[in-house]
Amino acid sequence: CFCFAKSQINCFIILFTNVFKIYSVFIYIIEIFDEYKDYTNSKYYLRELLKTSLLPEEKSKYWLKLADTCHLTEDWEGESHALTELVVIKGVSYNLISDAANRRV
Repeated sequence: CFCFAKSQINCFIILFTNVFKIYSVFIYIIEIFDEYKDYTNSKYYLRELLKTSLLPEEKSKYWLKLADTCHLTEDWEGESHALTELVVIKGVSYNLISDAANRRV
């Protein structure tokens, strides 16, 4: 962080604010592409969002959304990858893993 005269807490707040803005922008962009049924771009931005630092609950939510979008576009490889990433997240419930394993492709 390039904060020269600021305290570390102020630097952290600035960094956190910027990360939150990026996260919010990704969510907004994904919603727009979904609204216009542009699922190719929606998948791209979901993948970009998943590259950011997210809490495990958020990660599982967006991996599942990516799997659903891939299923909708008949991207079976993408769906399989998203479900695999979903089930390896620490703390994911057994029910979610079971549901992922029982999805029909």
